[in-house]
Amino acid sequence: MKFSTLLNEGKKENLISKYGDEPIYKDNDLISKIIDSDPSSTKKYSEWTIKQVIEFMKINFSFAENAE
Repeated sequence: MKFSTLLNEGKKENLISKYGDEPIYKDNDLISKIIDSDPSSTKKYSEWTIKQVIEFMKINFSFAENAE
């Protein structure tokens, strides 16, 4: 097993525990799909992508609530 593979295993669990309580990620495997699709060997883009999805959904839900 490569050392980078070992580091990435912990990164996935850390990100899931850090952002798993966000409403958009509750009870689905979207975080796992984001991390698994990160093309970098160290998964360095995963956290940024997760944060962008959270912000996108907050903006869209806020807009939808104001439109009603």
